[in-house]
Amino acid sequence: MSTLSVNDVAQFSYADQRIDVIVKFRLKEQVFLEIQTPVTELRLPPPKTPIFLQWQWYATHWQQQGIIERIDLSPSPMIIAAMQDQPQAVENRRTRRYQLRIPLLIPQGPLKWKKIATETEDVSVDGLRCQVPMAEKEQPWILS
Repeated sequence: MSTLSVNDVAQFSYADQRIDVIVKFRLKEQVFLEIQTPVTELRLPPPKTPIFLQWQWYATHWQQQGIIERIDLSPSPMIIAAMQDQPQAVENRRTRRYQLRIPLLIPQGPLKWKKIATETEDVSVDGLRCQVPMAEKEQPWILS
């Protein structure tokens, strides 16, 4: 799981605008965000406004809810927010997934005689997701 760290770039939306920020200081449940978007062009949220901070860590997009505690409009404008709950990964697939249960037999072994019986959990144009009842001991396989 990814949590916001010092110097991470993040953003959130408020009043139909995107506000870009950089994490300058982080406590366990509080984060100090330096505003990167020019403040003269922004409507900033008032204290006690809930926000959803979004950031990317490697290929995964994350979001976490926070509550604005205060805004400091010094030469380096800062937002101080109390972070709520745990960060959640945001779905960023290219194609929609459909909940669909279809019986599935997955060939296993060098001669493909042994089969693992399971069923799909969801499907998309790009593939499917299923769970197998045991750990794979042989080389990884790809269904074709």
